[in-house]
Amino acid sequence: MAGARTDDPVQLRAATTAVSPPVAWERLMPRLAPLPSEDVSIAAAASRTLSGTVRSTVALPRETNSAMDGFGVCSADGPHVRALIAGESRAGEPFVGELPVGGAVRIATGGTVPTGVDAVVKIEDAVIDGDRVSLPAVPLGHNIRFAGEDLEVGGEVVASGTRLGPHHLVALAAAGQATVPCHRRPVVSVVVTGDEVVPPGAPVGPGQVTDTHGIALPALVRAAGGEVGEVLHAPDGRTELAAVLDGLAPCDIVLVTGGLSVGRHDHTRPVLKELGVELVVERLLLRPGQPTAIGVRKGSGQLWFGLPGNPVSAYAIARLFLVPAIRALSGAASSALTAATLPLGAAAKPDATRWLALRGVRTGEVVDVLQGQGSHMVAALASANVLVLLPPADAPLAAGAFVDVIELDPCGGLA
Repeated sequence: MAGARTDDPVQLRAATTAVSPPVAWERLMPRLAPLPSEDVSIAAAASRTLSGTVRSTVALPRETNSAMDGFGVCSADGPHVRALIAGESRAGEPFVGELPVGGAVRIATGGTVPTGVDAVVKIEDAVIDGDRVSLPAVPLGHNIRFAGEDLEVGGEVVASGTRLGPHHLVALAAAGQATVPCHRRPVVSVVVTGDEVVPPGAPVGPGQVTDTHGIALPALVRAAGGEVGEVLHAPDGRTELAAVLDGLAPCDIVLVTGGLSVGRHDHTRPVLKELGVELVVERLLLRPGQPTAIGVRKGSGQLWFGLPGNPVSAYAIARLFLVPAIRALSGAASSALTAATLPLGAAAKPDATRWLALRGVRTGEVVDVLQGQGSHMVAALASANVLVLLPPADAPLAAGAFVDVIELDPCGGLA
């Protein structure tokens, strides 16, 4: 750390307990077993992850039907010359009875194929004269959709572990599914600490700051597929903080912002220990975000994330670790911090001893690191669309070098 004394016991402890982002993720992953299953209405199932394979209880199509507007015939009788039009079959109103020998049935797209019909001649090829029609010969099965040709009874509609998109709902609804089994979404509560924090829009007095965590972190939770529990404020007092944290309603993840340094008003770490939270990550070898703590509450498996008080640092850490944790608990595959690499548009300088999470801009298939990486620069965060994760290195990275990239918006194009 620039300007740090090598004999400073606080700095020495931080250096010995801090771990790299990959190591932190390796320690967190075993705690991310998917949450139990619940039945979810398919109307609300988009973006949820299936906890079991859905199989069809019906055949699709359910009935043999026409793929065209036209006339149903017996292919062996063709060509038809002035065949009698015996009736009509359309969606919802099938033709009743059997096809007369040598006759034809007017049929609409999706109409049930009557008994005796084994082919459909499209309307464009028909010559109609009153109650008679002339039709060319067509082969057996022409323009017919056979029952079960898409999906048989018991056939797989969507596999377990699939994150449902709107296109999956087409098949699920067609297969008659009213509900589907999905992993429960994790509930995440947010506690913002600090006597200096005031709500957005409120007057900001000397030494005060506007709360960004209580706005941005719940939004990030929702975007990642989690559910927001409580969003509370806690003052800097140790007793008061312990009371707020211990009084939280049941949830799967707790986010606590601030109070993670070693000043006399930084109480988050000791309070977490009092509450039985075992830290699997005490600090990160990362800038921004070194004062990060990740733990598990004994006996419950509840995850706790102690995030830096700085808004940029907190968002970066939440994007790197909280988002994949939410996805994993929701049942989605999440085996790495980042899933994409892109070439640099211009040279970038790593840190010699720490990992860096740099704000950058992705344009097409190239990424550029922004100027002004101070952890206080929230405007620079708004200008970025990705984080560029650089491991420690002594030499600069040249333009064209590939780097790990993660979208700031979890609903963006990269994982």
